[in-house]
Amino acid sequence: MFESTKSRVVTEELAKRLPEEAQTAVWGMFDTMMNYKAIMFPEVEIWFADDYTDSIVGVMFVQHDGDFQQEMEMPYSGDHSWLGKGLIVSIRDEDNIVMDVSARVLAYEAAVAEEEANDDAE
Repeated sequence: MFESTKSRVVTEELAKRLPEEAQTAVWGMFDTMMNYKAIMFPEVEIWFADDYTDSIVGVMFVQHDGDFQQEMEMPYSGDHSWLGKGLIVSIRDEDNIVMDVSARVLAYEAAVAEEEANDDAE
């Protein structure tokens, strides 16, 4: 599970939403958790706080539907325009290690789009 020798991939959907410098910061935090052998499941989520400073973003490192959570601070001083939009990043252990938009975010966005389409149809 999450072998350091596996290639890492950022999906196109996530790349549209998360600047490259933020992706690098997330990988750094992920590596820290791997080094401490703190990852116990084949998928983790990173939830971003709405509050941040110029050099730190608060995050929640979540495993197994919230059964295991770790509050952390992610050093980051880049573009902050992506914060405060409800983005949750998922990192999955597949053939590669894949960083993607969380399925729960995509499901929420689909439900909102469907509701808006229904409202427009009325």
